[in-house]
Amino acid sequence: MERIRFLAASLAQRRQDDREIAGFFTIAFRLLHFNRIEGDFAEFGCERFRQVPLAWRAIRSQPTQRQIWAMGSFEPLPAARTAQDLHPRWLAGTATISEGGFRRRCRLAGLPTHACRISRVDLTALDATVTEPSRIALASISCQQFSAVRAVLRWLEPKLSNGMILAFEHYFCFSRFDRSGARHGLEELRMLRPDLNFIPYRTFAQAGQSFVVEDA
Repeated sequence: MERIRFLAASLAQRRQDDREIAGFFTIAFRLLHFNRIEGDFAEFGCERFRQVPLAWRAIRSQPTQRQIWAMGSFEPLPAARTAQDLHPRWLAGTATISEGGFRRRCRLAGLPTHACRISRVDLTALDATVTEPSRIALASISCQQFSAVRAVLRWLEPKLSNGMILAFEHYFCFSRFDRSGARHGLEELRMLRPDLNFIPYRTFAQAGQSFVVEDA
């Protein structure tokens, strides 16, 4: 009975988080449309199939149509590369959805084939050979470990522009010993780009935080 109560509470929390993420996307894409910020939506670390359908519904509600890019390795969570990757919840070998499973869920959710471009890529190895998406209005960093967050942000760094939005799903996932990989990654990005400000925008779900990029 106790396990049933726990599972029910977890499901209720998941649904609440999904509602908050959906609400965030609705407001964020409305703001981007109002400000005439051109570009696509990209999720880095999409293997749980959580944000893509919610973002798609939000994009459909706005006049400005945007391509969705789902980028991830579709492999189990790798072992930590540095101490900053460590977190009691980020267990190496944790299973994620396969690329085939992701595509099937897109079809079941009603996403047209052209709406979402799926890119299987090792996020820790992103470099200039990955050229698309070329223009991003909202980048969502859903990867958990610092090594992946840092590589994604370094890849995004030359694409950052005034008015775009960065969202980190695990920004407040601190451990007893260290701050989150997302927070480490953003602090490193601030040092790389002193010409930019990252203005806190909206929180979402359990640990999400978003920022609007501003020319300093």
